[in-house]
Amino acid sequence: MAEPEKPAEGGAAPAPDSPPAAGKGIPPVFLKGELEIYPDQRLGHLDQETLKAFSAKAKDGTPSFALICERGLVPQPQLAVKYYSINTPFLPKLVGFGTVFWPLENQERFVFVYENKLGKPIASADNRAGLGLKVDYVINTAVRNLVSLLKGLRDSALVHGNIRLQNLYDGQGNGLEKCMMGEMLASPPRYFQPVLYETIERGVASPLGRGQGNFEDDMYSFGVLLAVLVRQHDPMEGLSDEEIVLHKIDHGSFASLISKDRLPATILELLRGLLNDDAPQRWTIDDVLVWMDGRRVNPKQGLVVINKASRPIDFLSQKFLRPSSLAISLPQEPSAAVPLIEGGELFLWLNRSLQDKETEVRFEEAVELAKQQGTSGVYADRLAAQVAPALKPTLPLMYRGLKFFPEALGRMLVNAVLTKKDLSPYVEQLQGNMVAFWAKYALLHGIDCGDIVTRIEMCRNFLRQNVVGYGLERCVYYLSPDAPCLSEKLLQYYVRTPEDLLMAFEKISHAPNRPNGFFDRHIIAFLSVRDKAIIDPYVPDLNAEEKFRQASGTLRVLAGIQKRAKLSAVPGVSAWVSEQLGVLADRFHDREERKKVKDQLQKLRDKGDLSKIESLFDNYQVLQADMRNFVQAMKQYQALKKEFFYLEDALEHDPKFGFDTGRQMASLVSGVIAGIIIFLFLIIKYSSSGGGAF
Repeated sequence: MAEPEKPAEGGAAPAPDSPPAAGKGIPPVFLKGELEIYPDQRLGHLDQETLKAFSAKAKDGTPSFALICERGLVPQPQLAVKYYSINTPFLPKLVGFGTVFWPLENQERFVFVYENKLGKPIASADNRAGLGLKVDYVINTAVRNLVSLLKGLRDSALVHGNIRLQNLYDGQGNGLEKCMMGEMLASPPRYFQPVLYETIERGVASPLGRGQGNFEDDMYSFGVLLAVLVRQHDPMEGLSDEEIVLHKIDHGSFASLISKDRLPATILELLRGLLNDDAPQRWTIDDVLVWMDGRRVNPKQGLVVINKASRPIDFLSQKFLRPSSLAISLPQEPSAAVPLIEGGELFLWLNRSLQDKETEVRFEEAVELAKQQGTSGVYADRLAAQVAPALKPTLPLMYRGLKFFPEALGRMLVNAVLTKKDLSPYVEQLQGNMVAFWAKYALLHGIDCGDIVTRIEMCRNFLRQNVVGYGLERCVYYLSPDAPCLSEKLLQYYVRTPEDLLMAFEKISHAPNRPNGFFDRHIIAFLSVRDKAIIDPYVPDLNAEEKFRQASGTLRVLAGIQKRAKLSAVPGVSAWVSEQLGVLADRFHDREERKKVKDQLQKLRDKGDLSKIESLFDNYQVLQADMRNFVQAMKQYQALKKEFFYLEDALEHDPKFGFDTGRQMASLVSGVIAGIIIFLFLIIKYSSSGGGAF
């Protein structure tokens, strides 16, 4: 049996050439060196729709299960701290989360590991019709347990977003006695919720576009779950998702869910309160607690009166009485919506049949804003998308196939980039004024818009700058803080931090087909958003045309990541980056110094210490001395060159140039020669006289 993979600090083991087939004999995967995950032990009954569950074991041996996240669906690790703080037996305990190399997919994946105490699902399939359980039994079991859970969620300021029958488990007990709700962190918020469990507004949005929502949405989902547990019939059987939403608009959620069942008054009051389509009137967890104590709840159970016109308006051979239904239909056929809007028929209907002055004001403002960006191109789509929230401000934005609450735009953009969808609708949303218009009136109708308008405005500024580190790539990471880096260089890796990036580069460095360079637009934008101090000072170098500046910027960024995170040696990265540093060594003017630096670089290239390599090119004294000596040599060279040209010019234009100097030299040479001759004569004379006096 192969050795279990060792968890690399900050990441997972290198990817093999091909993934092993699922089955027996696959070694366990380690998360943070403590949690074992078994790829050959599936737990299908714990799957979260497309997220697969596998057996796992905690460090202390506690049986656990792991959910393997999908790369295109950004999970919610930012909620883990709040999740840990919930002290309840009705939610699986989070054991750990992080990145592992997943052999079945031959790539890194993000995983969540929970204690395996969920037991079996209450309903093995999508039983939308209902279970028909006794009301008293449901109240004494499911209501008791889930109200305790919801109170804990409320106290921790945490929205669950995954409350549905398919996520309800028996807690290893008998029926609903110990029932508990499954997790919600491994997927985008509300992504796996059937439309039935979503409010009218959230149900209109696409699964990825629903956003986090609020606690009132959880209370609504709780009401739907109770209705499905106790009812025997489904009044909306056979309806599509869109038809379910329209049915709720026409009849109200309460009637849409239980109109075919005769239920005891004890549960009807609770269901009316929870299924109220007007969020401010919907029962809170405190109201439910009051009801459980047998006390009367303040009158909130009356169904909201939905605006309804006195006469219908025709659109695409359909008659609409409610602005909500019309608002949903207009963006689906924008070309047909233009004559209805610009011809004045829609305004006339609002004025005479609906008689809602506020809606008229919003409508006129929406039309004016849509025209400000021109009436060509996608004007029809923009006009329909702008008018829809004017008719019903609590609905999501609907534009060119996108249906979303602005808070979800980041996760949708991540998915669009990974699946290579058309990004132009997203760019148009970021550049336009639709989000600001939507937020203006959504806020007045009780929807918490947070800082989304400010964030969209920042993205608009990013799009105006086409340099690396900005553009649409920066918008992706700015709007989705939990998204991994989406660079094509990192398709097999799940990089969430600068440290993850360096460790991914270390693994890539050993690949035979590794890329030439380290950075691209996605990686630079990712680093700039996650930790701008690491890369922003060097972006001009990375974006420069000069190779030596690119090499210098690359080295400084990588060394900065290793130094700040105190990571262990990365010999693969150091060898890889050293191949690009020859242009830096060639910048030294002194030939001996250049050779010395190259020799030192050769010694350090496989050591994995990027800071030491950086110091070779960052020694101020050596660089200053090299430059000083170079300047002096240049001055000497210029002086000699100047003298050379002077002499050459003089020889060319002055026929007597050098005569005086020649005479002087001739006299000097003659004198020296004469002196030597006299000296030799005296020595000879002295020698012939036997050493006597002259």
